[in-house]
Amino acid sequence: MIVSLIVSLVTAKEVMELAHLSRLSLSPAEATRMCGQFAHILGYIEMLRAVDVRTTEEYLSQRQPDSSLREDQVGPMYTSQCALSAVPQRRDGMVEVPKFKED
Repeated sequence: MIVSLIVSLVTAKEVMELAHLSRLSLSPAEATRMCGQFAHILGYIEMLRAVDVRTTEEYLSQRQPDSSLREDQVGPMYTSQCALSAVPQRRDGMVEVPKFKED
């Protein structure tokens, strides 16, 4: 079964790293439990990837005549100064964000 194959691919260390990047605090027991949950999710994704959709028409690939979607239109634009006015930290005209992962 695909899920059992993926279980061995998801490690507690990887779960802890993902939790750290997501700014979540997990105990080792929670990380171990999450391995199984991630494995099941990845197993379902693999099942979906196995479905042949080559002959399936894409739902919104082309605009349908009765669609409520409108064409894009250019509207008023913000200046850089206006767009950055509420940003807490900026440098050289760009948004400055804290480093979130050590190299």
